[in-house]
Amino acid sequence: MQKEILLFFLSISSPLLDAVANIGSFFGEQSILIILLAWILYTDDKHKAYAVSGPILTASLSMSLIKAIVKAPRPFQVLDEIDGKRLTTATGYSFPSGHTTIASSMYFAIARAYKNKKVTVICTVLVVWVALSRMYLGVHWPIDVLVGLSIGLACTLFLYPVFYNISKNPEKKYKVSWILSTVFFACAIPLTVLLQLKMVDEVAYADFLKTLSIAAGAYFGFARECKKLNYKTDGTVLKKALRIVLSAAFSLAIIASLKQAFGVKQYYTGCLVRYSLVGMFLTYYFPLLFRNLFEN
Repeated sequence: MQKEILLFFLSISSPLLDAVANIGSFFGEQSILIILLAWILYTDDKHKAYAVSGPILTASLSMSLIKAIVKAPRPFQVLDEIDGKRLTTATGYSFPSGHTTIASSMYFAIARAYKNKKVTVICTVLVVWVALSRMYLGVHWPIDVLVGLSIGLACTLFLYPVFYNISKNPEKKYKVSWILSTVFFACAIPLTVLLQLKMVDEVAYADFLKTLSIAAGAYFGFARECKKLNYKTDGTVLKKALRIVLSAAFSLAIIASLKQAFGVKQYYTGCLVRYSLVGMFLTYYFPLLFRNLFEN
């Protein structure tokens, strides 16, 4: 049945649908995730941002760990008929779908945060679009997408209210964030060493390291911001727009520039540094360094 579904997508493929699928896949990637988190963090409600980040990071970590354990090949690696498209976004193992997991946790959490029918419809469409695009592109099996969707939805349903309640209590938010940051760094640092020494499967654990690192950095930043900064999200439309554009641009620049700086030999050390820095930058250092954008 899974093969037949993928062959159906292959039978209807066209340049137009290729473009539609590529755009859909983009809505489950790190660039759009950074932009959306910046939008909530800097222009709307920090409590919602904290609550949204919880399901996303938990779902991403769960998905990455399952990938590392199961080590399932992708369709284009198994089926001669499937060539696979947008392969730069298909570097790890197949099961479950990372794009679908991230999209379902992110968009369902946003829908949960805003409780608006139009927002819910848009978020649902985006999740389905991402899921279908990954199968159309030949980089995931239907079961990958279904499980990824389930992980994201489950994390949102169970964890959004937990993290939202934590965010409402500054002292609890500070303690929980420090604990999570410490645990994630304690896992990421030895994993970095193992990957650098090629003592573990690089394909299996590279993405897991990136997720651990950004989570460690993000919760470090949440803890620092809670005690040291406590910025406000109100302001003019221009200031809010600048917050989103600049934070996203600097975050992506950190990822790209440090990748070049560390090079191939220190690639995994670079992953630990650049992704943890991005997490810290988004949740703490950006509003610290650009305080003038947060002042009325």
